[in-house]
Amino acid sequence: MVNRKQKIVECYDKLRKELKKEERDVVIKGETWKNLMQLMADEFNSISSSASSEADIATNIDSQILSLSSYVFAPSGLHEFELDKERKVNLIKETLGEDNIIHVIKTKGRIDSKYASFVIEYKHPNAYKTTADTDRAMRQALEYLNSLYEEKEDNYLAVITDGNRCQFVAFNNQIKEIYDQDKYAVNPITSVHRLNADMANRIFKAVIELQVKALTAENLIKDLVEDKYDGKNKIQHLTLAFYNSLESMNNITAISYSQWMNNFGLSHDDISKQKAIEDRRRDLAALIGREQIETDEEYKILFSLQTAIAILAILIAYRVVLLVKGNSVGSFRNLVNMNMEERRIELGKIAEGTAAFNLNAVSYTHLTLPTILRV
Repeated sequence: MVNRKQKIVECYDKLRKELKKEERDVVIKGETWKNLMQLMADEFNSISSSASSEADIATNIDSQILSLSSYVFAPSGLHEFELDKERKVNLIKETLGEDNIIHVIKTKGRIDSKYASFVIEYKHPNAYKTTADTDRAMRQALEYLNSLYEEKEDNYLAVITDGNRCQFVAFNNQIKEIYDQDKYAVNPITSVHRLNADMANRIFKAVIELQVKALTAENLIKDLVEDKYDGKNKIQHLTLAFYNSLESMNNITAISYSQWMNNFGLSHDDISKQKAIEDRRRDLAALIGREQIETDEEYKILFSLQTAIAILAILIAYRVVLLVKGNSVGSFRNLVNMNMEERRIELGKIAEGTAAFNLNAVSYTHLTLPTILRV
């Protein structure tokens, strides 16, 4: 066991080094990751064989999952795993009364471990032996997933495990329709399987991938607008940075700004729109932390705001394309680690659609990107 734990630590060290050079999605397909998954499977099996209770299994396996987050992903600047322990859910039970009538009873349940939309239900080996045991555990997991889905519609996944064997269950809108008609018609996505390296890999990747937020309007608004750092959201910080850079425009930027400004005909003296003009000036002034601004400053702030939004939109699209197409041509990690001049060139390629062409993807750069990005 000591030797295995030392090998796990060595794998952590190698993964940290790999993450300095490669994207996470590339690293978790490599040999070091495969070796770690075999070690983790052995560790889970060992935890199962020595556990005196279900709580022991839950505590020790969760500890192994979180250690990967703490010792590999967090030091590499990646999102840490967030464990919601003993998450309470509302359940509905149907019981047959003495009057031979089915009665619906509202009750409470408690999920062992929840990582975003991935649920782990732990069982002690003594309570996970027979087919009746595993079927009962699978139905319980489905009840929990159904309750989570009714709280918030999403794609959920659960694994039931005693550390030695495991079974996966999914829940989404299609399964919800089946479940509401006949919950016993819902089948697991795997049989009860030996918890080997492949299953350990499936568990860890579920924790990793289901931590990732869906690319939805709701999440974009929360991350870019609602979440604030030092009193400003991401768009405000980026807009202010671009606005300040306009104080020393070179010739190319000045020409680009002039051409861009010709496309906007802001009202400044229309009495019928006076309130709208005042509201606009107040909102634009707030973007740069001012109470009042001059007319020429309105244009510069709008120019900076459009640039900020365009950059964010293009980089999000670039990231999505890399995830779909792979990192053989481009890498977000490489983009971050480039020096300023290299980054200017790469961002210029992205803005002009060259990167999309190289990735054999439809261009994602229909947004007009001001020259401020490229000079």
